[in-house]
Amino acid sequence: MTEASARSSGRATPTSAFLPRRVLVIDDCPDQRTIVRLMLERAGVHVDEADSGQAGLQVYASACRDNAPHEVVLMDLRMPHMDGLETTRQLLEQAATPPRIVGVTAEPHAAYFEACRSAGMEAVVTKPYRTSSLLVACLRGPRAEA
Repeated sequence: MTEASARSSGRATPTSAFLPRRVLVIDDCPDQRTIVRLMLERAGVHVDEADSGQAGLQVYASACRDNAPHEVVLMDLRMPHMDGLETTRQLLEQAATPPRIVGVTAEPHAAYFEACRSAGMEAVVTKPYRTSSLLVACLRGPRAEA
């Protein structure tokens, strides 16, 4: 969809050209994954989903093998078995070209924000979602090289 056709359909903003093409949503709650998927798909973004940290690592690795890596990963912080912080650490260790990782939490405490930065996340979005906050988090520039 071109930006002009996106504007005429009323489904996207002028910044649509800067959104990632592929996003992976890792969240153990199916309702939360659906909400994010619908918000991003309306903006023209392809969304893949995983219901756990381990499944997210597998989906990301598979996409990379298919030469279709996710540019952004939206990572729930509180998941059973492997939380979002540990999943982030492992993803960044395993990825040849790391994606931008955005933490997602319902508990916006300063300690979470610092833990997210320490794990390698570039931003944090709080629930309940606002489309504008979600899109802005996905718009952030490429990862800074260390």
